[in-house]
Amino acid sequence: MKNTKHINFFRDPNITGVEICNVEKSRHVFPNHVHDDIYALSLIISGATYCKGTQNSDLVARAGEMVLLNPGQVHSGVPIGNGPISYV
Repeated sequence: MKNTKHINFFRDPNITGVEICNVEKSRHVFPNHVHDDIYALSLIISGATYCKGTQNSDLVARAGEMVLLNPGQVHSGVPIGNGPISYV
């Protein structure tokens, strides 16, 4: 497993449906997964990522772009190339 020390998650138990994930200069590959009860809104700060593995190479998010994922939507997070990715 790749080092995930640059990935931090936060959920406030008093606010349902909101999760904050801060990723800084990471090369971690998340496997395909879903968030059953939350929308995920991401702003790509630097780098680029495939939104659902390299097989779906048309689903790419680049620096300066935002991604909205619906609850239950299958996604991953595969950094493109050898560079790291940062997003909130």
